[in-house]
Amino acid sequence: MASRAMMASRSAAAAGAESSTQIASRKTTKTTVITADGSGNVSRETHTKVEGSSSADVHVAAMRRMEEKIRVLMDDLESEQQLRRRVEREKQDLQMQVGERIKRLLDHPTHADVLRGIHY
Repeated sequence: MASRAMMASRSAAAAGAESSTQIASRKTTKTTVITADGSGNVSRETHTKVEGSSSADVHVAAMRRMEEKIRVLMDDLESEQQLRRRVEREKQDLQMQVGERIKRLLDHPTHADVLRGIHY
């Protein structure tokens, strides 16, 4: 039961990761330089500098998120397969036990007539 809860929480985490979005942040700095020379001429220069995530950085981050989602889903799949194998083994064991008990009951003289009436 704990495995099932853990699988559900991992799946929920993967689903939550899908709904989140990455917003590229940028920092823009404008610098204005005003200079005046001795003859009264004034010049003005404006420099704009943009810093922040490039599109390549955003793609790398998106790729990492997708790889993490794939890893979580593969873990979920592996857990699911292990649980299915365990349940199948338990089912086969129980089927063998039922068969053995029916055989023992059929071998017992007082129960054999009753069970033969049920099965035939």
